Amino acid sequence: MNKDKFKHYKIDEWTVSEVDLDFNYLNKSETLFSQGNGYLSVRGGFEEVYYGEQRNTFVSGVFNTVQGEHEVAELVNIADFTNTEIYVNGERFVMNPYNTKSYKRQMNYQTGELKRTLEWTTRDGIDLSIEFKRFVSLEDKHLLCASVSLLANKPCQITIVKSINGMVTNHGASHFEAGEMKYEAKKIGQFNQTTTQSQVTVSINSISNAYLNSAFVESFPQKTIGRRDLVSKYNFDLEENQELVLETISNVYTDRDLDHEPLNDVGLNQLIEVSNCRYDYFYDLNKIAWQKFWDLHDIRVESNDVIYQLNIRFALYHLRLMTPVHDNRMGIGAKGFTGEDYKGHSFWDTEIFILPFWIMSDPEVARNLLIYRYKLLNSAKEKAQRNGYLGAMYPWESGWITDLECTPEWGNIDVVTNKREPIWTGKKQIHITADIIYAMMQYVKMTGDQGFLDDYGYEMIYETAKFWTSRLEYNQEKDRYEILDVIGPDEYCEHIDNNAFTNYMCYWNIELAVQTFEKVDIKKYGQDSDLEQMKSILKKIYIPASDETGLIAQDDSYLNLSEFPELQRYKFEEKPLAIFKKYSMVHLHDYQVSKQADMVMLMLILKDKFSNQEILRNFDYYEQRTLHDSSLSYSMHAILAGQLNMPYYKDMFEKALEVDLNDDAQIAKTGIHAASIGGIWQNYVFALAGIGYYDGKLSIDPKMIDTIDQITFKLFYKGELLSFKVTERSVDIENLSRQNELEVYIMNKAYTLIESLSIELE
Repeated sequence: MNKDKFKHYKIDEWTVSEVDLDFNYLNKSETLFSQGNGYLSVRGGFEEVYYGEQRNTFVSGVFNTVQGEHEVAELVNIADFTNTEIYVNGERFVMNPYNTKSYKRQMNYQTGELKRTLEWTTRDGIDLSIEFKRFVSLEDKHLLCASVSLLANKPCQITIVKSINGMVTNHGASHFEAGEMKYEAKKIGQFNQTTTQSQVTVSINSISNAYLNSAFVESFPQKTIGRRDLVSKYNFDLEENQELVLETISNVYTDRDLDHEPLNDVGLNQLIEVSNCRYDYFYDLNKIAWQKFWDLHDIRVESNDVIYQLNIRFALYHLRLMTPVHDNRMGIGAKGFTGEDYKGHSFWDTEIFILPFWIMSDPEVARNLLIYRYKLLNSAKEKAQRNGYLGAMYPWESGWITDLECTPEWGNIDVVTNKREPIWTGKKQIHITADIIYAMMQYVKMTGDQGFLDDYGYEMIYETAKFWTSRLEYNQEKDRYEILDVIGPDEYCEHIDNNAFTNYMCYWNIELAVQTFEKVDIKKYGQDSDLEQMKSILKKIYIPASDETGLIAQDDSYLNLSEFPELQRYKFEEKPLAIFKKYSMVHLHDYQVSKQADMVMLMLILKDKFSNQEILRNFDYYEQRTLHDSSLSYSMHAILAGQLNMPYYKDMFEKALEVDLNDDAQIAKTGIHAASIGGIWQNYVFALAGIGYYDGKLSIDPKMIDTIDQITFKLFYKGELLSFKVTERSVDIENLSRQNELEVYIMNKAYTLIESLSIELE
């Protein structure tokens, strides 16, 4: 892995810069340059409009369902208020390779600021230096600030058009009523729109101030209110070498905000109060907020290749951007907060890939994300009932806390059959129910939060175990309970029986319920007979066992399928999902070919259930047949490969880092992959540093790669904030809280941590 792999982008330890104007990278850069704070997000597009762009502005929790038989709730694209059109002597500013020089657009992940500078020449020979800046504030979640400055070599007339444009859709679906627009205090624009079905009102307010050579200039715009847009036009006569700066302060509020006041007042009042404040004033507050984040969460990497440092900071930035830390009524979307794909829905990505970061970096945020799942319990019960089961069957895709299953019923057109493919995951990918409980118990173990179990967890354990007892099917001939017709983590295997991952997680979930309610009175949640039924069923749940070589069948049919004839071709294909240019899902059901980690995932999260021989044998067998077409696959393989000291650990580690942050214009152009982002953090902490949880104690067993010399970071454990410095040959730990003694394992040897430890490794 080397920074020299980047040709289009230039990188350093905090920034990604685009120095060539190449519109093939338009959507890719929108993703890499996305900005947000967990409440508000904006894709990193240009201020002016270009063909093929994907302009997105989202507010967490604002879901809506459009009319239609098969439509589901989705996170809506709200009105765009970043649009800025510039005219010089009537000529519209638009970049192309012939009129644009010295182009540079840089995303600074340390502060969240996106900056673009360039030299632009008009058709009549006027040269302008132009700079755009903007950020979504981490200090005030409602705020977005933007600035544009122009300096011309000749006198000219400048027109800047700012708009709030409500003519936006989600892939063509319109989610808002026409809206109400007005101006207050002569130049504050307000745009209110309400969603058509969920009836959520979004209020956007914006004010712009002009400065000539740093001196404030009173400027009142020409105002136009259209059917779905509000336009402010500013006109200036610019002298030679006179700098014009137009700064815009905007805010967004919704009536779903926990702290919202009347929407017609709160946003306006805020802008009236700060109407004389400059961009830099808000930017400085934003920098302070980001610095607090980095002081606690940064992972510092010592390496000769800066890409390792940038990559973990890219991941940390997006972990913050995608997470609604302010509210426990919403989750994390599979595209983070950077695009419309997956409709803003929460999957198992949150619990298995992202939650570990928050558990160990900010447990209160992890708690809120789990409370979100508790608040979905009624939806899970409703889904179970509709499908003929008891207890709680969690939706595969979740939106707002009152939404039911949000998985669409139909997908894309099959390249072979030319028919639209059904999406079975919402009905068949049921392992998420146990995944949520698994993640919850990881949180409880790492934090000792008994209050969460008392208030939420016990009920979740009971209801999910009840679901599994009703979902299991008794095979009288074999005298065992089975799980038929499901989809496991490997989504290239549909309608399979006894998927090992699902069966093991089901067993684990019911076993947890039995252990729990032998100590906790079950009568608050059910009947004593429920516990007896769980005990009885637990004895006969079918758990696939290994053969004499240690191999475990991924499901009842996988090992009996034919070898895939073009495995090598597609395994080393750089473009994910390339297989669907020739094959359909129906074809893939006939072959031993996998999309992503399945058995590897099982052996990573339930490692204590398997011997080293079994883990090595299954890793080798299934990895050979896995195309890694899912963005989450390499990260899980890499962690397990590191723990097992496998020779291809480093290669997999680096592939896990490259999923989004790469030089490929086509990959991640519709948004980042949230599970992959969480997987990057896990690779640094669980693989490189070897952090784990062993016998109820924190364990450290580093697996550093030869191109990284040292990593330092902080983690919470049992309420204590610990600082780690890890190299190939040493581990240093300092207890920054110093409230309690802790027992930790380093290379399987127990140590007592009081204030600090410094251990040389063999």
